[in-house]
Amino acid sequence: MLTIPLFRRGAWQPSRDVIDVPGSAHWRLSLSPRLMIATDARAARPADEPRFDQAARRRILDEAIALFLDRPVDLGPLDTQSPAEFHAAMREIVGLPPALSERWGEMLRDCVGRLRPPDARIRRALIVLPANTFTCLEAVAEAVLSADEVWIRPSRREPVSAVRFAAALLAAGWPAERLGFYPCDAEALDALLDATDHHVVFGGDEISARLERTRSVEDKLDLRGAGRGVALVPADIAADPEAAADWLARLIAANSGRFCKNVCTVLCVGDPEPIAKALAARLDAISIPAVDADFPQASVAPARAESFAKLVQERTGAADRRVTNRDLVHLDGAGAYLAPTLVHLADPGTADAPHALLALELPFPFAAICAAGPELTAAVVERSRFVYTPATDLEPKEGTST
Repeated sequence: MLTIPLFRRGAWQPSRDVIDVPGSAHWRLSLSPRLMIATDARAARPADEPRFDQAARRRILDEAIALFLDRPVDLGPLDTQSPAEFHAAMREIVGLPPALSERWGEMLRDCVGRLRPPDARIRRALIVLPANTFTCLEAVAEAVLSADEVWIRPSRREPVSAVRFAAALLAAGWPAERLGFYPCDAEALDALLDATDHHVVFGGDEISARLERTRSVEDKLDLRGAGRGVALVPADIAADPEAAADWLARLIAANSGRFCKNVCTVLCVGDPEPIAKALAARLDAISIPAVDADFPQASVAPARAESFAKLVQERTGAADRRVTNRDLVHLDGAGAYLAPTLVHLADPGTADAPHALLALELPFPFAAICAAGPELTAAVVERSRFVYTPATDLEPKEGTST
C-alpha cells in the first residue's frame, strides 16, 4: 500500500489517522487532525521578510508544471512517480482514461501559462481541491504567484494529483517552509480556514451551502462551485435542431461531464422535442466503454454508478421521458460507465418549485431539457454559475470565477 503523507513544517510526515482512498486497492491517505493544524498555523507564520519577486515565482511555477506533466517526480516517502504511473493512478482512482488525463494536463499547462501576477498580497493561501478534475490545480498555481505561503487540502477521493503537484513545487524550488499539504475531514477543514488568510474552495452544493452558512464575508472565501451549467436555447437556433444539438453535445459531454462548467440543464423557448431528439442521437453515439476519440469517458466504481442511476430514476417523473436509448449503467471489469443521458421534462415546475432534475450535477454527461418561460429561466439562471447562449457560448455570471 502507498500511504500519502502530510507535508508540514518543511517535511513529509506520516499521520496516525489514515484512510483508504475510495476506489483504490493501492493508495491510502494520511489525515491532519484539527489540533495539529492549529499548532502548525501558530508555529509557521512567516515573518515580515522580502517576498519572492514575480520572475522567481514564474520560474518555479513553469518548472513545477513541466515536472508535474512531463517528468518523474520525487514524492518523498512514496519514492519517484513517472508520468505513466501518474496516469495509471488516475485511471485506478477516478476512472480517467489516459487520453482524458493527458488532455487535462495540456489544459492545465495552457491555463497556468496565461496566469498573470495578482495585485493583492496574500500571506497564507488555502486551496481546497475537488475530486472531479485535476485542472483545478490552476488555483494552486495562482497562489504560487501571489502568496507567501501555500497550503493545499486535497480531495480525499483523489489526492494523488495534489501530492504530485506539491512535490513538483518543492523540486522546482518552492521553499519547504512555505508549503503545507493537509488532507483532512470536514471538521478539520474549519481549522484550515481559520489558519489561512485567503481561501479558494472547490466543491458541490453540500460544501458550498455549509461554508456560505458558517463563514462570514470577511473570510475572503472564493467558492468555485457548484457550477450548475445551463444552456439557453432561443427560437432562432431552435429552428435548426441539428446545429443546436452539435452545440449542446459539446457543452454536456466534454471532459466526461466532470467539469463544473458542463451543462446539466437545457432551457428552450419553444418546443424542445426536435432538439431533444437530435441531441439524444449525439449522446447515444458516444462510445462506451471504448475510448471515444472526441468525447473520452471516465469510469466509476459500480456501486457509485448504481447510486447515480437510482438518483436519476427517483427524480424522473412519470410523465418525463429519457430520450437517450441506452441503459445508464454499463459494467466493464471492475469498473462501470454511465452512459451520456438526456431527460425531457414534461413539467419543469415553477421558479419557486423547480423540477428535481433541473440543475442536478452528476459526474457524467447528464442533462435535463425542457421548455421554460421567463420566470423559471430567470430562477435557474440565478442559481447557475455558468450560463451559455449561442451568441456568447460562455457567459459567466458577474462576480464569479471561470
